[in-house]
This record gives sequence, C-alpha cells and structure tokens, in this order.
Amino acid sequence: MSDNTDLSDNYVLGPRLDLTAAAALCADLKERRGKPLTIDAANVDHLGSQCLQVLISAAQTWRADDAKLSYSEQSEAFTEALQSFGAPFEALVTGGGN
Repeated sequence: MSDNTDLSDNYVLGPRLDLTAAAALCADLKERRGKPLTIDAANVDHLGSQCLQVLISAAQTWRADDAKLSYSEQSEAFTEALQSFGAPFEALVTGGGN
C-alpha cells in the first residue's frame, strides 16, 4: 500500500522465481514501465538466473527512463542468491527522478 509520501506502485514477487516464472515476471514489469516501482522480495524462496536477468534488465530500463525502482524488503534466500550469482544489489535499483 502507498501513503501520500510514496507514490510508487508496489509489486510483490512470488516465492519461486525460476525459468517458468520469468516470462510472467517480465510481462508484469513491462506493464509498470515508466512509473516509480517498489518491489517486495520478502517471500522469495528461490531466485533463478533467468528471473535475476529480468530484474537486472528492469533496473536498466527504469534507469534509462529516469524512474525510481526500489525494494521494500528482501528475504534471506533472495539476498543469498544475489551473493551466489555475484550480483550486487545496486544492479537492481535506481535513484530515478520520478
């Protein structure tokens, strides 16, 4: 939910982000393109490489659009997966002006 100080859309990631989830994740994020977005990764139990690629691509797209992309929460599994892939969390977020 948003309050008056946070006008970003919220998106909750599912627990299993694997190959079968990648296409739907990509489509969901494309629908939100150009608007500030806050992603909740608190429920993620598994993050596969395909969905990680989608999330990194989303951050690059939001950065190119000068829109803010942030994360409200991350599960331990999400954080550990980023570390095991060698992906810095900073690759998933933007400062964006919107």
